[in-house]
Amino acid sequence: MRLFIFRAVTDDSAAETGDKRLFLAGYLLSAEGWAEFSEAWDRALHRKPRIEYLKMAEAQNLRGQFRHWTVVQKDK
Repeated sequence: MRLFIFRAVTDDSAAETGDKRLFLAGYLLSAEGWAEFSEAWDRALHRKPRIEYLKMAEAQNLRGQFRHWTVVQKDK
């Protein structure tokens, strides 16, 4: 018998008004896979223009980390 160790990351999204459905998504990788992803993600975050984290609602609405970005920069 083989034992596999996995790690999962999940996120949820729900509207504060109107339709109250909750959406949940996640990713499942081996511990080694997450280590590789983490290093690649850190490199991506440090590219110019630099951001500290990615929150899609901020990107979509050019708020927070994206408040000084243009639509073209955000889409790229």
